[in-house]
Amino acid sequence: TIELVGPLGNRSAVGAKATIVGQDGIAQSFEIVLGGGYLSQSPPRITLSTAELDNSKSIQVRWPDGRQTEHRLNLSHSRQTITQPD
Repeated sequence: TIELVGPLGNRSAVGAKATIVGQDGIAQSFEIVLGGGYLSQSPPRITLSTAELDNSKSIQVRWPDGRQTEHRLNLSHSRQTITQPD
């Protein structure tokens, strides 16, 4: 599970887009959204299977303000938090 943390006023990083690049070069994209359907809400996190996480080497994040960052994934941790830089 990867959690993105945005600045004050948008701690859930709604609107951020994350692209996870695998060791094979294949990329998967995710967007942080809130809401979903009637009386439901999607959690503001990215959930990957163990196989997907094992194959992943980096995550690129485009934050809601347009800045972009790239991070290496730590495969020894099942939960990671990435915070938008100031």
